[in-house]
Amino acid sequence: MIVCTYDLNAAQNRGRMPAEILRQFSLFDLAMATLASVVVENVRDIAEGLRLSIRDVQELYLKSTSPTDFPLAPEKTRPVLSLAIEGKVGLG
Repeated sequence: MIVCTYDLNAAQNRGRMPAEILRQFSLFDLAMATLASVVVENVRDIAEGLRLSIRDVQELYLKSTSPTDFPLAPEKTRPVLSLAIEGKVGLG
């Protein structure tokens, strides 16, 4: 769920950049938001294996991501994840 949150918030891998670069370029670039199909497939497979409904997955998503501090609140990204799991949106 956390990986999906990073994807949906377009986290950029800038961990080893110099401080001046990090100040200039955000760790998150919402224009680059996407969901990796392999991640969504893994979530779907795990949910099916555990017999979780889409509502169960949504609740787990909110519980696991609500304590985090991302640019987009989990309540805003949850619908996109749900649509991706159901195969109703294209994935990157």
